[in-house]
Amino acid sequence: MKKNDKIKEVVKQKYGDIVLLNQKSSCCSSSCCSVDGHSIMSEDYRAFDGYIAEADMGLGCGIPTQFANIQKGDIVLDLGSGAGNDCFIARAEVGESGKVIGVDFTPAMVAKARENTKKRGFQNVEFREGDIENLPVESSSIDLVISNCVLNLLPAKDKIFHEIYRVLKPGGHFCISDIVLKGELPRELSKAVEMYVGCVAGAIPQENYLAEISMAKFNEIEVVSRKKVNMPDELLLKYMHRDSLKAFKSGESGIFSITVKAKKNKQMNKRILILCTGNSCRSQMAHGFLQSFDPDLDVHSAGTNASGKLNPKAVEVMKEAGIDISHHTSDSVDKYLDGEWDYVITVCGGANESCPAFMGKVKHRLHIGFDDPSDATGTPEFILSEYVRVRDEIKEEFHAFYVNHIRQ
Repeated sequence: MKKNDKIKEVVKQKYGDIVLLNQKSSCCSSSCCSVDGHSIMSEDYRAFDGYIAEADMGLGCGIPTQFANIQKGDIVLDLGSGAGNDCFIARAEVGESGKVIGVDFTPAMVAKARENTKKRGFQNVEFREGDIENLPVESSSIDLVISNCVLNLLPAKDKIFHEIYRVLKPGGHFCISDIVLKGELPRELSKAVEMYVGCVAGAIPQENYLAEISMAKFNEIEVVSRKKVNMPDELLLKYMHRDSLKAFKSGESGIFSITVKAKKNKQMNKRILILCTGNSCRSQMAHGFLQSFDPDLDVHSAGTNASGKLNPKAVEVMKEAGIDISHHTSDSVDKYLDGEWDYVITVCGGANESCPAFMGKVKHRLHIGFDDPSDATGTPEFILSEYVRVRDEIKEEFHAFYVNHIRQ
């Protein structure tokens, strides 16, 4: 198992254990941002509207909703939503006209959050199981992203910030509380996988953290809160020698909790709609590739007779190409008739297919046809090879479209 996968599995197991621990206790006896029972930091949510004690497991290093400027009617996404604590605080601020979506990769946490929601009959809070490196959320659909001491649990921070950019609407913003370093973390701590659960081993220098945000094309980056995290000597001595501890304590290095905000550009490069009949295979693959070429593009796909589900073989071969489209939805073209589009591209192909017509406002109409791999017959190996062939043709043709029509 790769190191990054090992870390994620350890985190998933530990956070599942936290749910079980809290089910056996009437108080929040665990804390993220805790290691071996040592609480490293904590925040008191009890004075905030929407607070639900059952959802507060002490899994945070800040209160991102406090600085997020949440508006009535906003659609808010919480990354690493746990049992729902920040989601329920956000729900109180967005009101009945808004919506809150929580994403967590720990099944036990998602189950606990859904239980908390069901008990209170909330209709505008939803929890999804998923990986925040490949969010199960539609592009350009979110007003605000929040997260609390989660990004440090995962090594691929560059992927996460690009995913945040992808799902935010033009002009949308995020507010994230997390752990950063001043200087370098001692090698003994950075190598301890268990310290990832404490939001410490995954920490990177603050300047690197902010650089990752900038490289994901965010602007107006601002650190709105910064506090030093003091870890007890008895905890640190479990992972490092006394001489190393003395050097760490006497040096200029340190661990800090920050809350940072940033915005996505208001203007998207282009709005592009990809059409076929069922919106389950070819248009979905084209959608995935085109979005991967440029996260600034506002790409959607639809069908004139949408199937309502994705072709599993299309999802499989796209995953092999490094692109996760499992979070896409199969939508009717009617959903997009009111919008204005720079390009509408049909991808039907073959003499037996009739290309769908788009009756909305569009500047440019293009046709880039491909065979339907779902028509293939023969051995399972041959059928899968047809999906791979069509996938590769789609990638090549849409990259040429991107270079010739968009990037120029």
